[in-house]
Amino acid sequence: MIPPATAGRAGPLWALVAALGLAGAPGCLGPGEFHCRDDQQCGPSGACELDGHCSAIDQSCPSRRRYAHAAGADADRCVADSCDSNPILTLSSGGSHSCVLRRDGGVTCWGRNDDGQLGDGTLTPRSLGVRVAGLDDAIALAAGERHTCAVRQGNTVVCWGADDTGQLGDGGVVDQLTPIPVVGVTGATAVAAGSGFSCALVAGGAAVCWGDDSDGEIGNGATATAPLPPTPVQGLSGARALSAHWQHACAIAADGTLACWGNNASGQLGDGTLAVRPQPTAVPGLTDVSIVATGLSHTCALTGAGLYCWGSNSLGQLGSDTGADPTTPVTQPALVPIVTDFVTVAAGAQHTCAVRSSGEVRCWGQNSTGQLGEGSMSSLPAPEPVTGLSNGKVVAAGATFSCAETDDGAVFCWGDDHYGQLGMGNDVIEPRPVTVPVDAGDLAAGGSHTCAVGRASTGAGAVQPAFVCWGSDQAGQLGDNDDTDRATPAPIKMPIVPGSIAAGALHTCAIDASAALWCWGRGSSGQLGPGHLLDTAFPVGVSLPSGQSEAIAVTAGDAHTCVLVSPADGLGGQILCFGDNTTGELGDGTTTSRPTPAVVSLGGGATAVRAAAVTAGGGHTCAIDLAGRIWCWGSDSHGELGDGATGDLSVPTEIALPGGATAAAISAGGSHTCAVDPAGDLFCWGANDRGQLGTGVAGPDLLAPTRVAALAPISRVAAGDVHTCATLRDGSIACWGANDTGQVGDGTTVDRALPIVVAGATGAVAAGGAHSCAATDGGAVTCWGADTSGQLGDGVILTLSAPELTRLACE
Repeated sequence: MIPPATAGRAGPLWALVAALGLAGAPGCLGPGEFHCRDDQQCGPSGACELDGHCSAIDQSCPSRRRYAHAAGADADRCVADSCDSNPILTLSSGGSHSCVLRRDGGVTCWGRNDDGQLGDGTLTPRSLGVRVAGLDDAIALAAGERHTCAVRQGNTVVCWGADDTGQLGDGGVVDQLTPIPVVGVTGATAVAAGSGFSCALVAGGAAVCWGDDSDGEIGNGATATAPLPPTPVQGLSGARALSAHWQHACAIAADGTLACWGNNASGQLGDGTLAVRPQPTAVPGLTDVSIVATGLSHTCALTGAGLYCWGSNSLGQLGSDTGADPTTPVTQPALVPIVTDFVTVAAGAQHTCAVRSSGEVRCWGQNSTGQLGEGSMSSLPAPEPVTGLSNGKVVAAGATFSCAETDDGAVFCWGDDHYGQLGMGNDVIEPRPVTVPVDAGDLAAGGSHTCAVGRASTGAGAVQPAFVCWGSDQAGQLGDNDDTDRATPAPIKMPIVPGSIAAGALHTCAIDASAALWCWGRGSSGQLGPGHLLDTAFPVGVSLPSGQSEAIAVTAGDAHTCVLVSPADGLGGQILCFGDNTTGELGDGTTTSRPTPAVVSLGGGATAVRAAAVTAGGGHTCAIDLAGRIWCWGSDSHGELGDGATGDLSVPTEIALPGGATAAAISAGGSHTCAVDPAGDLFCWGANDRGQLGTGVAGPDLLAPTRVAALAPISRVAAGDVHTCATLRDGSIACWGANDTGQVGDGTTVDRALPIVVAGATGAVAAGGAHSCAATDGGAVTCWGADTSGQLGDGVILTLSAPELTRLACE
């Protein structure tokens, strides 16, 4: 809580004043006790300690940190060692998550969790550590790309998270949200986790591996197309350490030599070739190896003679200038020069970090998200000091972030924080509506981005209508020609006078005031229209067939786009679709993807049935004709077409609502569809595994429209990926379905199979991949749900280029 002296003044500026001890200056009310919530409240280079007090760097303290003056009983004291009674034994980082093993046998994880890799029984990303459920006797730990494994007392192994390639050892394909035993593995002493496989070191220095073996990762002398159960690694004995990441593994033998196996496309096995090795192969020239670290396509090993790295050097991740073209793989170990006293090393996707004997931490390689920690976003080919870390003990490298444990038991992280993998408590989900600083009308929620018809400044205080976007920009879907995710709304680069807008999974399309169509973002399936099969980070005009140049409405699916145009005779609308067509979602009778708009014929007769509305879902499309009849086509794997079957259809088929009702509005989601009749009744059909149909039960798919009985009359429905929202006629909003990122807006992350009113949100609602937004008639916008790419527009921190204290509890 905020003490009386600071009540009403809890912003970052006052936090900095309090942290510096200035609150007790003459004329003030006394120093008080300031409680911080995050590092940003503690000023430049400040940290918010777990007890809620600010600290600053002070090299004279054993921990290198001293409490601020306004820290209550701890004022001006050195920060004590972290968790002295329960220290960290292992720090391990996976693709986008990290875990620590403490002396009491408990494991705490944080970061990305959409495969259950945090082990807390949910799919909710966590920016603060959570305990792995039911695991209190772990003795070894390894975080993989999307899963995690641990060795328990008694030397058995448990794993949790993604299981699409059998990496959990059960031969299955169902993700596990809590630890499950790896049957058949006994005597384990250590574990390693790669992308789609896992390995364990067992008694006698042998090893067993399980899961994906497409590149020989299992090490049994052959490759396999199907996942393998725990299988002995061929010819390996006497090994004392094991490392696995992505698609290759390495083991240190008792005599200090190194052998590696698996994928070798970039020379990451270090044997002088690019050949896949399905069994351990010696890395020539290396002796006295003490530590090995495997990255995406490079490997590093610490020896008595120094640190050596090999494999891909495309972004300088080997830390040495080999004199070769950076795109040319380095197939044999190369010495990392200049620094000769590294004591430990970690390899990320395309970067490397190491700790010197002095405690200084250095990193090199890719730096697009600040994972090198030296204050910039520029990739660097030589080891550079991480800002402010002079007492490092252990370092871990995730795909695009890094963490280090200091010698006082604290953990600092830096780099990518989209999923909370820095562990600082920054909000990566918002289960209740937050206000977006934008004045907007028409809203569109995409996979992980949001766009709106808003207003932009033209200088001198003047504003004019403009398309504005925020959130994920990996494919250019924000239209700002930047390709950088952005957590605050900003106008697209081209000054297009707006009409309406639609957001797909990774692309955006809009109609301007003159009824012309524009698209931008991912274009690989033709979803941007003719001539644009590559990603485009700024709007490009879409050429429509002659005589059909006036666009009335546009909708964007996962990878296809449909537009409702006004034909020459002016009678109703004609539907044109383009982009991905692998399940028939273009409705042209084929399954051939195409960038050229295809004419959709409703009814298939000689007389064209004209459309009043069209909506694009994940891989299906639906429309309403002028008579209020529903037509659907495309993917039907979960009954999302509503025709009573589950077979894909490449031409429109008419769908009947119960009681002969007609439709006034329709929305297609990931694998479900909902429609509203003129009386305001809602009907849904398709996938229902997360309760997205609103029937009160999450369970079997429904192959035909079913009335959602728990709702008052509604005016608008929006189907997201696996959740649904509706605007009631009184302006209030209700949502239901998947809620692991708070997209239902009820303040929890518990799935809801029945509609629940969203407190604090009113207006026209839009539902995206895992977030929702609403705009009132007055232009006020609120959003809730996943904020992992800034799609809520609230300015959440996405990357940090310098270390920040991770807020890890001691238990």
